[in-house]
Amino acid sequence: MKDVNSASAADLFGIDGFVLATTQTFQSVAGATKKFLEKLWINKDRIAKGELFASMICYKNDPSATQTSLKNIAGYLGFTDAISGVNINLDEFEAGQIKARQLGLSLAKVL
Repeated sequence: MKDVNSASAADLFGIDGFVLATTQTFQSVAGATKKFLEKLWINKDRIAKGELFASMICYKNDPSATQTSLKNIAGYLGFTDAISGVNINLDEFEAGQIKARQLGLSLAKVL
């Protein structure tokens, strides 16, 4: 697990898959998450195509725009959306923990 501020494209070299966990900012991708994705874009030719990708979005308002953006960006980068990501409402912390655990287990089964 890495904080998006210290993660780099090199962290994705030679792995099978990853989960991008982010908060929803302005119903889109912004801030540190956006900067990380920009780093990936610059290095997209060095990242193996077909790496598994899933997102975990912590939201207060409708997360569909953020989810669509992340799926599109993942596709541009050559990642495979192997499992459905999860959306976690800020007001439902315990349910969110369960969803996050289930996402990890689902990804582990695919790998």
